[in-house]
Order: sequence, then structure tokens, then C-alpha cells
Amino acid sequence: MSEGTHPPTLDTIITTDLGELRGFALAEADRLIAWAETLSDDDFNAPFDYHAMADTQHTRLRRESLANLNNHQTHHRSQATTCLNILGQTQPGLNLLDFQR
Repeated sequence: MSEGTHPPTLDTIITTDLGELRGFALAEADRLIAWAETLSDDDFNAPFDYHAMADTQHTRLRRESLANLNNHQTHHRSQATTCLNILGQTQPGLNLLDFQR
């Protein structure tokens, strides 16, 4: 799944247009789903090596990384909810079930 690009740093601003950002996020989700659907049970449970943004090397099981990905998305939905609340804005449904519908 090494296709695509990623920002050079975690604070890179990809776009300031919310609609464009949503399109990027949906395209990335589609790419992740398409890749995950190619995994066999053995692939899902196999270890793999990767480099983190800090250029440190790690080995994890794919299933652990996918679980972490879901958990990390939850973290960012919570951040978005907090920011919107602080700004006095009505937030859209940020529950994972809303996104899965």
C-alpha cells in the first residue's frame, strides 16, 4: 500500500478548502478499503516493517496497525468536536456510526 503521497511534516496544511479536504479524506478512505479487501487472513495477521514520521523503524502486525488507525481517527473526531464546541458551533455528526452509514 505504498501508493499515494503524504505530507512531509504533521503540520503541513494540505488545503484550506473544507470541500477539497473532504474529497481528499474520502479518496484516502476508498484507497484504504480497497487495499484492506485484498488482504488474506494470513496477510492481516502478518508482521510488517514501516518507518514512522520521525524516521524510526518499527515492526507490527497489520491487524494491530489497522486497530490503531481506527483509534487514532476517534482521537481526531474528538479534537474536532472540542474545537467546534469552543467556537460555539453546532457540530455535524462525528460519531463513527454516522460515517459508516
